[in-house]
Amino acid sequence: MKINEKVMLLRKANSKTLKEFADETNISVDRLEMIESGHEVPNVKEMWAMMNKYNVNMKYFMEGII
Repeated sequence: MKINEKVMLLRKANSKTLKEFADETNISVDRLEMIESGHEVPNVKEMWAMMNKYNVNMKYFMEGII
């Protein structure tokens, strides 16, 4: 599973709309759409925000990728 798929799964598992997830992680909706579509990858700051808000660790994002 790719990082973009894991971001989308994390958002959907927490029953969040793009707007809600974006607001809670301080990532713009446009940026989040680019990440989820696979056109962009989240930077460290964005991954840190998701990890803190949704109680996942870096392994969640990297497992199966590296």
